[in-house]
Amino acid sequence: MLKGLLTGALTALCLSGAAQAGTVTIDVFAREDSTNGTGAAASAFGGSTGIFLTAGEEFSITASGSWSLESAFFFGPEGTSAYGADTLAGIPGTLLFGTLVGKIAGSADYFKVAAGGTFTAATPGELLLFIFDRDYGNNAGYVTALVTTPDGAVPLPAASLLLAGALGGIGLARRRRRV
Repeated sequence: MLKGLLTGALTALCLSGAAQAGTVTIDVFAREDSTNGTGAAASAFGGSTGIFLTAGEEFSITASGSWSLESAFFFGPEGTSAYGADTLAGIPGTLLFGTLVGKIAGSADYFKVAAGGTFTAATPGELLLFIFDRDYGNNAGYVTALVTTPDGAVPLPAASLLLAGALGGIGLARRRRRV
């Protein structure tokens, strides 16, 4: 019985790495996940994806949906010229307000995501996603971002649960055997 549980635990551990590979769906909210253009997020948790990347790791993002800067009219993750444009650290030229942007936690620079593309992490850290706006209090809506990582840098809780389950099963088996 213990041998079977150990085999199951090892299988779960191996699968935990495989389960991490693929695409993760993340909703980016126009109010909660806003950046004010100075690098500060609108809230303490704004922009968090739970996806941790290594320096040089390639990933892709595809975004769709609609949000609004003043609840007046909605537009996609490409932003809108209705509110003008401004500069944002790391992005050459100007950027339309309402554009989906990304950042690696710990880096000073943002990158333009808009409707999507393929990107390379310049530094290690968590992938953050934001709407570019200076006045987020009246924003509404959200866009859905599909983040694909080839080597499985998706949120860690899934792997942690598999590991905890495997170790718990081993512990129970050993306890039953002693009793």
